[in-house]
Amino acid sequence: MDDLKKLLRERDHLDSKIALEESILKQLIRLANDRKALQAKIAESLEAAHADERLRKEAGASELETQKEDFEIVHRTSNDPFARVINVLPGGPADEDGLKEDDYILQWGPIHRAIFTGIVGMAEEAKNAEGTLASFVFFRLLQFVVRWYLFGKCTFRTFSYFGLRGRRQSELNDSTVLSIIPPNKKWRICNEAVSLIHSIASGLWAAYALLYFPNLLSDMINYRCDVGVNLLFLSAGYLIHDLADLLINERSKRILELLFHHFIVLLAFATTLVTNKFLGVVICGLLMELNSIFLHSRSMLNLYGTDKKSPQFRMVALLNMVTLIVFRMAVSVYLFYWMATNFNSMQWLEAIPTVLVISSLCTTNTVLAYRVMAADGLFGTSRARKNANPGAVDGPEGELSSEDEQEDGPGAPVEVAVQTPNGEVNTTVYAHVETHDIPPV
Repeated sequence: MDDLKKLLRERDHLDSKIALEESILKQLIRLANDRKALQAKIAESLEAAHADERLRKEAGASELETQKEDFEIVHRTSNDPFARVINVLPGGPADEDGLKEDDYILQWGPIHRAIFTGIVGMAEEAKNAEGTLASFVFFRLLQFVVRWYLFGKCTFRTFSYFGLRGRRQSELNDSTVLSIIPPNKKWRICNEAVSLIHSIASGLWAAYALLYFPNLLSDMINYRCDVGVNLLFLSAGYLIHDLADLLINERSKRILELLFHHFIVLLAFATTLVTNKFLGVVICGLLMELNSIFLHSRSMLNLYGTDKKSPQFRMVALLNMVTLIVFRMAVSVYLFYWMATNFNSMQWLEAIPTVLVISSLCTTNTVLAYRVMAADGLFGTSRARKNANPGAVDGPEGELSSEDEQEDGPGAPVEVAVQTPNGEVNTTVYAHVETHDIPPV
């Protein structure tokens, strides 16, 4: 009897559960129907709104309203806002839509955040252009400041080496000791001074970036930091300035080497700015500017006619050789090794400029090292230049011109070239006289 009562109680409990489940199921069905009805009502409201709009246009609504277009509803791709409400005018469209100050807008009609992806890229390009332009303007102004400070003038007469060398080449024997004083020597001194300032700034900046941002070396392709990007702007602006300065003032064979060098480096900068990659490669390459400090210092001593046996020239030459090995040749070898080991991981559009830039820098640095060591007598006295020609100039990274730097012993004949206002070049040879005996040019 007890078992029967127990079974009856369980049956009643089961019936109550079944009834509860049926009630819940009915409620879910009603909610689903209500949702469908709500969606239908929303669709009807939208259709009615569009119909009203069309009727207003057909009935001759205001010109402003007739210019409005029916936009298809666009579903946004993210919940990130694209704008913030700063001010709401009473009675305006924003006020009518219920917007308040400091509200964030996720979507406004067909407008949402995905539309602004291209605008962000344009903003980055504008930032790149502004940084490079600011650097260019700075170095242009610095060039005139240096000219005025050293020589009291901002412009110098352009002089062509080709005319003088072509006319006098048959008269000059390799064993003849001459010192040609170029009319644009003052411009070259100023150009080297500005290059020296850039080398100090960019070289120390690159060393700081690599020390405090080691990811520039561990991830030389993808890692980016503002310190490195700003250094890129600085050097890009300087290179464009120096390129313009050379094209305006330089008239010699060495300009071909300089144009090639500037083109290669600017190609590296452009690749980094366009692809947002390889910043570590560029910053590592700018370590070579630490050697350029002493290369440009050596050029300045040559331009001022400093004796190569003097203590100051010997010290600069020693530091130049040490930094050339450490910061130029060693860095070139490391970059070449990095390129060889990471070549397969790069796309071919990225690999082509990378190979071109690094291979060209390795080649030019090897030639530069040979020229510097030959000039300092490391390959024998027969190939060494015993004294600097005041008209000689090192290239932009200190590349020496073997034509312009010649031996000049005491009491040697001195040839002075004078360019007249009408463009003629007159030369006079003063034999066995001191420099201070030469009439002013």
